[in-house]
Amino acid sequence: MVPRDAISAVFFTLLGLFYYTSSWQYDLNINVGGIEKPGPGLLPRGLAIAIVLCSLVILIASLLRSRNTKEKRFKAVCEDMGLQKQNLIPSILVILGIVVYLLLINFTGYLLTSIALIMFMSWVMGERKWWANGLLGLGSGLFTYWLFWMVMRVPLPMGTLWE
Repeated sequence: MVPRDAISAVFFTLLGLFYYTSSWQYDLNINVGGIEKPGPGLLPRGLAIAIVLCSLVILIASLLRSRNTKEKRFKAVCEDMGLQKQNLIPSILVILGIVVYLLLINFTGYLLTSIALIMFMSWVMGERKWWANGLLGLGSGLFTYWLFWMVMRVPLPMGTLWE
């Protein structure tokens, strides 16, 4: 039986290779440069290489590691995967929070939605003080807004609510 992490490593290796070949659509014949003047395909290609390298390390480690071959009970397999009730509920809430974020961002705008998402994520991860969640959300939201909008000039959704 093939270990689960070996299967996922093969999947991510193939995904990284696909991403790498997809990065060829950018004109990489130009000077890709370095940090001071990167070309359009530098980040996708570098990310693809990182995905492939990390996946190969996991694949090799998985295949070299000795495995216990005796059958495990379903509950033991679930515990190995981290699928316990106390772990599963926060994971579902995080996914739900991201889905709500994606549904609301064009209506309420980047800043308000990001602050709310970070506050919610902080609460899900166990911080129950409202002022700490508020400070973390406000600080992170304002910082990322400043970084993307003011520094990098990335257009962010302003929200139709404010028009």
